[in-house]
Amino acid sequence: MTSQYLGQCAVGDEQRFALTFKTLDGVLSNPTTITVKIAKPSGTTITKTNSDMTNPTPGVWYLSYTPDEGGRWYIRVTSTGAPKIARQGHFDVEQEYPV
Repeated sequence: MTSQYLGQCAVGDEQRFALTFKTLDGVLSNPTTITVKIAKPSGTTITKTNSDMTNPTPGVWYLSYTPDEGGRWYIRVTSTGAPKIARQGHFDVEQEYPV
């Protein structure tokens, strides 16, 4: 599996990740559990779950997160139930300018 590039932002710029879940038949559906692991450039990993996200409609979830250090960040999303998925990506955060 390759990692999807999710873009670039600056330290302190809130990011909103849109997560869409569909069954094998293409029907939007809420999984039983969702786990999102976010790895900071320093090596620290933050874990988020369903309770940290919003779910405006079936199969659509949003997670907001504000990066607090520069460098390459990695994100991995897994779910259980139907649909069961595993996806990963990365994004870059610019270092804060010393002003």
